[in-house]
Amino acid sequence: MNKPETIKLYKLSGGAGPEGELEVRLEDEVAFNCNVIWNLITNVIVENQSKADAIDASIIAIKNRAKDNGIEIAELQIQIIRSQYQQALEQTLADKKQVKAIKTDPEYQKKIILPLMYANALNNSKEQTKIQQGEL
Repeated sequence: MNKPETIKLYKLSGGAGPEGELEVRLEDEVAFNCNVIWNLITNVIVENQSKADAIDASIIAIKNRAKDNGIEIAELQIQIIRSQYQQALEQTLADKKQVKAIKTDPEYQKKIILPLMYANALNNSKEQTKIQQGEL
């Protein structure tokens, strides 16, 4: 029972109650969204995609994820997500040292940046949904 995947399955099955299930689902969504943002950033910096094309690809990924979960995202939500993606991309592109580091070694930078991005996003999401570490 101390393996992370076992605990995750236990929580997803409802064994830890609705809060435990919500926590695991939230963690999965945050991880997915952080990876989408990282791909957006590397598609522009490393793959030289246009900002518009990279953002469109990110929106498609989000829509497909929602569709797989039986959810349709409203157009207003898509506009908000698009704006957030543009902001995250512009913030990254404004930091020339970071852009150079990502371009030079994207896999190494992913190991540094993605966990920080995930931790910040997860903390914010838990705060918004009132899930606190260790209270489940």
